[in-house]
Amino acid sequence: MMILIKNELIKLMSRKKTIVVTIAFAILTALLIFGIYKDNKTNRYYNSPQHRLESLNSEMSYLQNDKKNHKNDKTELEDINGQIVNVKNQIKQVKDQMNTKIDWKTKLDNNIKSYKQQLTNSKLDEGNKASIKADLDKLQYLKQHNIKPQDDLTLNSVLIIQKIIGILGLIFLPIGIVMFSSDMVSGEYTPPTMKVLLTQPVSRAKVLASKFIAVTLSAIVLIVGIELIYFIITGLMFGFGNLNYPMMVGGKYHYDKMQLMRYGTKMVTLIYNSLHVIPTWQYLIQLFGLNILYIVSASAFCFLVSTVMKSSMVSMATGSVFIIAVLVLSEAVQSIHKITQFIFLSYGNVDDLITGGIAVGFKNPNVNLELAVIVMVVWGVLSYVISHIVFTKKDILI
Repeated sequence: MMILIKNELIKLMSRKKTIVVTIAFAILTALLIFGIYKDNKTNRYYNSPQHRLESLNSEMSYLQNDKKNHKNDKTELEDINGQIVNVKNQIKQVKDQMNTKIDWKTKLDNNIKSYKQQLTNSKLDEGNKASIKADLDKLQYLKQHNIKPQDDLTLNSVLIIQKIIGILGLIFLPIGIVMFSSDMVSGEYTPPTMKVLLTQPVSRAKVLASKFIAVTLSAIVLIVGIELIYFIITGLMFGFGNLNYPMMVGGKYHYDKMQLMRYGTKMVTLIYNSLHVIPTWQYLIQLFGLNILYIVSASAFCFLVSTVMKSSMVSMATGSVFIIAVLVLSEAVQSIHKITQFIFLSYGNVDDLITGGIAVGFKNPNVNLELAVIVMVVWGVLSYVISHIVFTKKDILI
């Protein structure tokens, strides 16, 4: 069996298609990282005190010119003068903020007090109250472990890999796996190849198993390997961040009864105190673990298509059409979510599974990490079992 797997791995890695798909995946990932960097740079600028000051100065210039144009309109002048005073106060506040250096521990304590005070507001709805409680738990964790709070826009390798895995899992990952594995079985449905395979002193089951193990292992190594390489590269460029930094995960949701009563629409809201804190290193383990499970599930499905179809081109087309159709319909038709929640393709953004945010996307509190894991495992197992039955029972003319 090990010899069969080794031979299949050698064949896979020596194919031009494998090299092309791997290079394409690496280039795509690099382009996504560049895009994330540019977006982050833009967002940091627009959220910076410097940009705020520039905007206020521009607004002040506009008001001064507007004041000159309304010299004879007393009422309008009073309104403009009031706006000028307001803008001047804002400019002063921004400058004070830029010039004042507050100790991060003092600022952290002030924020904790502020959140505690907000929680006492009886007018808060359940969703806002739950979000504030989660933010408070995160701040208290930072204080307890003496960790300096970081800006939400701070760019590091953790933020980058989080976004990369989420984007790739939406469509690029399954399509890439289809291209990579479409001819794993169907490409060998030729008389000479099958004659060699089936006249060997090994069963069809072992032949199929070796192919499945080889293609799945190769997909995991190539995809996760590239992700880890870029994780290290971006870490060296932008920093790895604090691996003990708190991440909020495990959110649970339920239907918002007030929303249903007022507007007649089903919306989900975060359950109070359902989010909990884990360190970043633990989050990364879960992120890569679920990513691997998704790759296995996608590989098993693509392997099934390759086994059923006798042509690698038909196999690739069938797999690609199915993936695109499911993802497009899921976005375009809300009612189809009742079906797509049971299709593994819906769980490519594994960060949403860890945080619990997947329930918001589906507007269904029952769609969560546990369901996603079950769906991916079932798809993987059933795909292989059906492949096994088809391959071992199929009449092959050689």
